[in-house]
Amino acid sequence: MYDRTEVYKKEIEPLIKEINQICAVKDIPYFMAFAVKDSEKSTKYVSEGNIPSHMDINPLKDDKFGRFLAVLRGFEVVPPGTRMDELNIDEGYDE
Repeated sequence: MYDRTEVYKKEIEPLIKEINQICAVKDIPYFMAFAVKDSEKSTKYVSEGNIPSHMDINPLKDDKFGRFLAVLRGFEVVPPGTRMDELNIDEGYDE
């Protein structure tokens, strides 16, 4: 268990603002996630980024940013080629 919220705000956030400015000027998409607090009940994540769909650039050949955001929002990762019968889709499902 830990709480690094103040460290994030005081030390990391200013660096992220600088990175964001550079990436915006140079048209570089990025994504970062930080687990700033962890308790017995939950983990708090802070994410920052500038993804291609929010930028005035051509689509990426292999755009993984949508997948990064899906994982952050709680979606499970399923390896390519996995058959549906290999998944335990009842897990976590309340009838």
